[in-house]
Amino acid sequence: MVTVKTTGIEEIKKALSDFTIDMRERIIDTALDKSADFAAGISKKEAPVSKEVHYQYYGGRKNEVRPGNLKRSIARIPRIRGSRDKKIRLVGPRSGSKYKNDGWYGHFVESGTVHSTANPFQQRAATQAESGIETILVDAVEKAIRKLNR
Repeated sequence: MVTVKTTGIEEIKKALSDFTIDMRERIIDTALDKSADFAAGISKKEAPVSKEVHYQYYGGRKNEVRPGNLKRSIARIPRIRGSRDKKIRLVGPRSGSKYKNDGWYGHFVESGTVHSTANPFQQRAATQAESGIETILVDAVEKAIRKLNR
């Protein structure tokens, strides 16, 4: 699992102290969603694309996995996790039958297997997104403060 921690959180907390609790929650949730979408875009750019069609055998059927499936499956995972004190947004390959592009095998690509070498695309994406995420969070809070001061 890749974790990104931002600096400058104390400044954000000071700026948010003028808002009510509900307003703070909305501002923070919106800012985290924007930063997660930004990280998902970078992760998509880093995701490897196979040169050939692969097959997945599931439920007694042979399913075709087209090149670029993993890249198309990467997004912000919709379920909000964490607590009131620690907000979390997950970014990575979505998996499950409800998604058109099922990236269930993303962790095999990231970590490698006995038969294939690791390609840590999520780690590279997290490193690249780190500074941009901080900027997005600060900009979202500043925008909310400007709205409040109107």
